Amino acid sequence: MPKAKPGEAKPAKGDGDDKIMFLVAYLFTWLTGLIIYFTKGKEDDELRFHAVQAIGIGIAQMCVMVVGFALFFLIITPILAMLVNICLWGYGIYIGYTAYSKGERIMMPFIGEYAEKYAKEPPK
Repeated sequence: MPKAKPGEAKPAKGDGDDKIMFLVAYLFTWLTGLIIYFTKGKEDDELRFHAVQAIGIGIAQMCVMVVGFALFFLIITPILAMLVNICLWGYGIYIGYTAYSKGERIMMPFIGEYAEKYAKEPPK
């Protein structure tokens, strides 16, 4: 598969039944990412990539919330943190939907490179 730069799309492989799992991986970010990684991820490299990327989005969301609520004395910060998290989640759903419907792989900046690196080998 040709290497895509972060934010670019490249073809995603997978049959019709497994393609819906691309979308499911991003529903509850780290939770569904972990479940898919350790179950279906053993069989499919592409699904493993999306699971690891969803876990990365979940970790990013947690970091944003921790920083947002650590700075709670600024009233706007928690609200801004929630908006950033909603945007991250929405972007993850978009990535999963694109992989499901169009068969394209979209790599998030930073997280996508990490996901590609760690999705090469199946979990043990």
